[in-house]
Amino acid sequence: THYYSYTNLDTKGYVGKDLVKGKLWHDRQWTKYGFSKGIWAWNWFSVQTSDNMEIVCVDCGGKKFADILYADGRQETCRADFRPLGKTWKSPVTGLKYELEWEIKVKNFLIKTKPFMKKCEVNFGRINYWEGPLQIRVNGKKAKGFMELLLKGQPTMVKSLLKQGELEILKQIKKYRYGHYAGPKAVFVAFRRLAGV
Repeated sequence: THYYSYTNLDTKGYVGKDLVKGKLWHDRQWTKYGFSKGIWAWNWFSVQTSDNMEIVCVDCGGKKFADILYADGRQETCRADFRPLGKTWKSPVTGLKYELEWEIKVKNFLIKTKPFMKKCEVNFGRINYWEGPLQIRVNGKKAKGFMELLLKGQPTMVKSLLKQGELEILKQIKKYRYGHYAGPKAVFVAFRRLAGV
């Protein structure tokens, strides 16, 4: 595949009516060949330190490496070693179990990560992955970052959509349980919401 990123862009916009500003990460990845079965999974981390160094760490089908962009503009590609710390979250939609806390060694940098929140799975049916912001320390110092995990053993699109439908139906039944008849009406409402009517 081909990939590029603009990693540290100033940005501003609105959340509702409130003006907000901050940093923006913009990237793009593309290929004309598709993904082979051998690499249809990856761990991807972006790290930004307080002294303006940036590190991207990748484990793509067992190929493990990191790109370091130093504050003075120098760039280096090197080996990265990944170790999950045993803190997992299981998705109620796909049944996939994600390792959410990691220790990554890149040259003389020891990177430790924790998610701000566990429930960050993105569901597209055939492709589902965990993507979200991280609490990070690099050699003990606070940093910022992001993680994307795409696991092997993805459920089929039909299975994933059926599970999402099941959860929506249970949500509607719970909603109508108090003061309403939690029977066919609740199920009917849930199916109408799923169908968008």
